Amino acid sequence: MKTYNLKNKKDVVNKKSGIVIAGNMNVGKTSLFSRMCGRETAGVNIPGNTVSISASRIKGSSLYALDAPGFFSLFSSNEDSRASREILLPGKTDYNIRGIILVADAKNMKRSIAIALQYAEYGIPMLLDVNMVDEAASRGIEIDYRKLSEALDMEICTTVARDGIGVRGVVSKLSRMRVPRIQVKYPDWVEEFLDITEKLLKSSGISSRITGLLLLAEDNSIENYIEETYGTGMIQQLKDQAAEYRKNEPLPCNILFSDLFMKHAEQIVNNIQEVRP
Repeated sequence: MKTYNLKNKKDVVNKKSGIVIAGNMNVGKTSLFSRMCGRETAGVNIPGNTVSISASRIKGSSLYALDAPGFFSLFSSNEDSRASREILLPGKTDYNIRGIILVADAKNMKRSIAIALQYAEYGIPMLLDVNMVDEAASRGIEIDYRKLSEALDMEICTTVARDGIGVRGVVSKLSRMRVPRIQVKYPDWVEEFLDITEKLLKSSGISSRITGLLLLAEDNSIENYIEETYGTGMIQQLKDQAAEYRKNEPLPCNILFSDLFMKHAEQIVNNIQEVRP
């Protein structure tokens, strides 16, 4: 599987190295960010986007954490989802993104696992932090973290971020982040289009798989990025081919993809979680 290429021409060698803290709304991302980092924060500007993103150096590390907005699906069209996609595009910010900390709500693992599966398509090292484990325990929710780690192919941490519990464990595992394996199987026509993007965009600086998925979902940000990197002819060719592949699919691709990720996430949750009275 291809990994995120940090040698793209849009990258600058002296940029700061960043870790994106991402996840659904109200999962405790900002609490984790505040506990991991110092008090000095800076705003991250994404051209054409008004969403507020904060960045700060992680205590005891040369890495910076970026507090991305919460969202429901990477394939949504709202501004928070768009910012969470664009922050990973080479050249969009002053940071080279080295990894993703995905924060999950232990009380609602299905939504968070669906997001983890989506981010896996980027081919970027990841770490899953299951937060609010105290609230889950009080509701009788028991999670088998060994099975969860095996299912997602990534390191797992547990925290109660608002109280600072487990935050050091998250920081200590940053060096052990790894690129998770791709798990979701798409319809044959989607896989065929992903093969095309892989052949045409071998050195785009971002995973060709997520590029192909976002093209099928008609994401303007990825279209602009490809046009800037390869020119108008390339993006027009890919847009025409994407439209051709989409024409026999009754569902919009953003809905199709989100449904696939949620179904796969539900299968994982059924295997790693029990709820006891």
